[in-house]
Amino acid sequence: MPTLFKRSNGIYYLVVPGHDGSRRWISTGERTRARALQRLASGERRSEEHRRSKRLSAFSREFISQVSNLYSKQTLSIYGRALKSFLAVVGDLPISSVNAQQIDHFRQRRLREISPTTVNLELRTLKAAFSYAVRWQLLSANPFTRVPLCRIPGGVRFFLF
Repeated sequence: MPTLFKRSNGIYYLVVPGHDGSRRWISTGERTRARALQRLASGERRSEEHRRSKRLSAFSREFISQVSNLYSKQTLSIYGRALKSFLAVVGDLPISSVNAQQIDHFRQRRLREISPTTVNLELRTLKAAFSYAVRWQLLSANPFTRVPLCRIPGGVRFFLF
């Protein structure tokens, strides 16, 4: 959340946290606290509008680029496939409008195409990706939090004696 500071030059500045933990100083150009607060309010509205307008495709690209040096190529491939299949099913909608109904539709559609184990892998992967969106303050809550995983049919168990 942006904060307001008055510097020694008499001008008020907004300090805005970045995604990587850095801080950005933005001048309001105002010398009175009241006008600077108005600027702060308008800046928060703009940043909220920007967060709401971020689309799934943009989030997917940004997510993969941000975590590319944290995970192996195989893990990045799993993230990429899961995000791509989710995007193909629900469309390129704003990230803030993803809801449980769309996730259930995704799960049902993917169950017709792939095994329940793979669907569970995709759901867990999407849950992890969307937890980054919450951490980056693009979302207030993770829509995948309460999504039930698919039941896996029990197979024959073998025991070695």
